[in-house]
Amino acid sequence: MLFRSLSAVIQLSDPTTYTGGDLQLFDCSEYPNPEEIKHQGTIIFFPSFIFHQANPVTSGLRHSLAVWFEGPKWR
Repeated sequence: MLFRSLSAVIQLSDPTTYTGGDLQLFDCSEYPNPEEIKHQGTIIFFPSFIFHQANPVTSGLRHSLAVWFEGPKWR
């Protein structure tokens, strides 16, 4: 049986065109720098079991692409 094992978020928008919308990862041993992962074209990969969210965009428009990879369940 396959499970959603790995998630990826690709930043498509120029960060100067919107405010808010920060990607947050919770309960990680190391957190990515929020300013670095906002750069257009940045891809961040993380285990799918990590709780995450995107904060509301307060002005402008943010586009991103979410991708999931299936595999065996994490141990």
